[in-house]
Amino acid sequence: MATAYQKRHGEIIFLEEIDDTFEKHHDFDGKTIRITAKLENHFPVDQKVTLISSKPVSCRQLEVDTSLLPPTSYIKGSLYQFIGELKFENQRFVLCAKVVRCVDGMDMELYQQAVKLQRKYLHKIHMTTT
Repeated sequence: MATAYQKRHGEIIFLEEIDDTFEKHHDFDGKTIRITAKLENHFPVDQKVTLISSKPVSCRQLEVDTSLLPPTSYIKGSLYQFIGELKFENQRFVLCAKVVRCVDGMDMELYQQAVKLQRKYLHKIHMTTT
């Protein structure tokens, strides 16, 4: 169960963790998340962007609906962090973004290591309190 803090700020999810398979879509559908990835394409007329994983071996993509955001000049290839609600539509996920920021220069490997350590610590604390 997500706390109010997680809902408001978004649970950190990596692009590789989002599973488009129908059997698993309920794990993410409607969840408020925070995702950091490279911007691949920007479609200003449709108010959408496409994100790709910053890992070269991954081919994961995520479409982001930017209609709730103010007009922004997105830079292809830059690293962006979005917070919003993940929805399962037409057999794929779409993120309805509410917050965006450019995070160029962030060390993604170090960021992922820190998030994994935080998850491990929070899991350990949760297991000892239940």
